[in-house]
Amino acid sequence: MWIEEFLKYKSEAKLLKKESLEIYKTDISDFKKSIEIGLEQVTDEDIIKYIHILKKRYSPNSIKRKVNSLKNFYKFLLKQKVIDNSPVANITLEKAQSKVGEKLEIWELNTLIESCDESFEGIRDRVVIELLAEVKTSINDILKIKISDLKLLKFRGFFEEGKSEQIDISERLGEALKSYLTLREREKKGGNSDYLFFGLSRQNFRARFIALGKKAKLEREITPNMLVNMGKDEIRKELEQDENQFYLELRRKYMEIGIGDD
Repeated sequence: MWIEEFLKYKSEAKLLKKESLEIYKTDISDFKKSIEIGLEQVTDEDIIKYIHILKKRYSPNSIKRKVNSLKNFYKFLLKQKVIDNSPVANITLEKAQSKVGEKLEIWELNTLIESCDESFEGIRDRVVIELLAEVKTSINDILKIKISDLKLLKFRGFFEEGKSEQIDISERLGEALKSYLTLREREKKGGNSDYLFFGLSRQNFRARFIALGKKAKLEREITPNMLVNMGKDEIRKELEQDENQFYLELRRKYMEIGIGDD
């Protein structure tokens, strides 16, 4: 009950975006499943026990986010006068470390790609993941790719916004982008926007990426930065080992949903 009330309050107050609300919902619901008492009966000892459990599975960054979700939730309960004291108020955590150097393994990348479903969003996620892996640029730059640039360069590259330097992409990835664009046009996604991934934000993609890692049952929590950190030569070598089969499989999937060559 109180989780729904909290999310409703945040939503109506327009304090959080949809993807942030989903993260709050997941974090608080996971905590609720770990306790055998009501959320309003939780003590600081319960929070400390929960953090010890989290340390076995999550990074300091993820634990900090989850505890922050609980802090916001219990501030809401205080405001509603459901509780007299927040069990998270005096909880302090070690400083979260950056994941700058961490990277995905090739098998993790392949597992992520295989976990993308055949919906429009699933196909879009797969294309964005492959772009991040091959091009080694930021998600912000990926989201600024323009359809007009792709067509001008015959799907062999694109321009970074505000720059004239061309970023080349492989023929295989160019074909995937072309097929994705055909699907986008057929499903009337993005209207007349010239941005290829119009409607997708950095925060939304990050949330979807993390959720995809869970769906793929990867043992650790992953982030898009870990994908960008992968060695470019390492990825190309893996993909080129059987590129023809890879492309045939990709083309077969697109044909199944009716977006083959026109």
